[in-house]
Amino acid sequence: MVLLVACKGGHRAGADGATAKIGETVKFDDSEWVVVEAKDAGKVLEGTNPTNHEEKKTEGRFIEVHYKVTNKGKNEEMLINPPRLVDAKKDDIEHIQNESFFLPPNAKTVALDTLVPGTTREFWTVFEVPAGATGIECQLHALSAFGDKKDVELGL
Repeated sequence: MVLLVACKGGHRAGADGATAKIGETVKFDDSEWVVVEAKDAGKVLEGTNPTNHEEKKTEGRFIEVHYKVTNKGKNEEMLINPPRLVDAKKDDIEHIQNESFFLPPNAKTVALDTLVPGTTREFWTVFEVPAGATGIECQLHALSAFGDKKDVELGL
């Protein structure tokens, strides 16, 4: 089993130099990713968990990203870290803490999920984007440790 470790750097775009769009398949040697949708969730997130109805507020905005990951490799892989967002200044934007309390019904976060070869899983990640951040892209990563990174333009 290989553990995924996120790190900065890597490729900023696809092999052809173009940033992918929502709905396009982003291919790595060991996996394929598709950002299904991305939505601006505004400045206030309402809790959706039956045991926690708290609100989460920000001066910026929350962005929800829904994506699919397929393990194309020969080994079982463990997902530890979700994708990140990057802005036009190339600043990293990480997911919010306790994001599972704010997801749509039946949505899952990346939480030490294991992908056996040939399987596809769907996940959601919620980000808190600082006020004034522009050019937001979702940075996907290969499953292998220290693998390539490729960006998807979110149009938000």
